[in-house]
Amino acid sequence: MMGGKGMGMGMGMGMMGGRGQGMGMGMMGGKGMGMMEGMEMDMMEEMLTAEQRTEMRKLMHEHRPAQFERMGQLMNLRDDLKAEMQLPRPDPDAVRERHGRMAEAHGEIMAERIRLRNAMHDLLTDEQREQLRKKASPPDDNDAAEDHDAHH
Repeated sequence: MMGGKGMGMGMGMGMMGGRGQGMGMGMMGGKGMGMMEGMEMDMMEEMLTAEQRTEMRKLMHEHRPAQFERMGQLMNLRDDLKAEMQLPRPDPDAVRERHGRMAEAHGEIMAERIRLRNAMHDLLTDEQREQLRKKASPPDDNDAAEDHDAHH
């Protein structure tokens, strides 16, 4: 949503974090929150009780309106920056100021996303958190080497 075609001067998808941290609908708690967060969410959903699912859904519903507003503000800032960059001689100070405001807005979005994630983790039991930690941990490098050797 925040990427699109380049804006000149090297600003394109990567500026807003690319696909893993972009501003897609997944930030609202769906499947595309960012690769790791989405995978964690899938793993979490598998182990939840019906009551926990209901509580998580409530958290996400409470979280969405403010995040949509923040995302709209960020999109407006991006549009303003794009307009500045399309001028024959963009003002470097204006670009820096707009970019700073975008960074601040993006930081607020990320912080809120982390608050939601933490609130969701708070709903888990200690056992569920441990299961999630184990499932989310990368495989041991030795196991990967053995799997590779067995493959050949």
